[in-house]
Amino acid sequence: MASHLKGVTKTTMTDEIRRELCKHNKDNPSLTQKKLQEWVHSNYGLQVSQATISNTVKRSLEYLLLPPERGDVKRHKPAKFPDLEKSLYEWILQYQEHVNMTNELIIEKAKKFMKDMYPVDAPDFTFSIGWLGKFKARYGIKNFRRFRESGSIEMEGMEDKLKSIMKVDQFYNGAPFAKRSY
Repeated sequence: MASHLKGVTKTTMTDEIRRELCKHNKDNPSLTQKKLQEWVHSNYGLQVSQATISNTVKRSLEYLLLPPERGDVKRHKPAKFPDLEKSLYEWILQYQEHVNMTNELIIEKAKKFMKDMYPVDAPDFTFSIGWLGKFKARYGIKNFRRFRESGSIEMEGMEDKLKSIMKVDQFYNGAPFAKRSY
């Protein structure tokens, strides 16, 4: 896609590139924006406008403080309900080891939080799959697939249960987990 700037193709830098640009600018404060453009081009192969460099340098503190796991984000769109999302994220952290977190469960919990947090004038908001993907990206949530019944296993007292299994095995076979012939 061509830019309105002559000879500059539209590109978008990731936050990681922006962070590196801000570090480079901080380490070399005498560099001009033109030199910073050349540095981005030589290190990342991106042609960016002087305005992009200017806006990035202006927001240096913000980019330098971003957590590293957010480095692949290109555009930022703030959440419509940040308090709701923060509560939902805390709920996920608290229950992720006890409950098999599915997309449907997270969406249902978000709807419940919406009703609880905005009881009088609850906004008409659709918790779509698109919203869920962006929510997960904002909070760095990754999907982990649990196989079969692993999500329903109670880990409390597992060591005692394993010891009792080993005692039964020793009783029948004389040695822990001996090979059995059937």
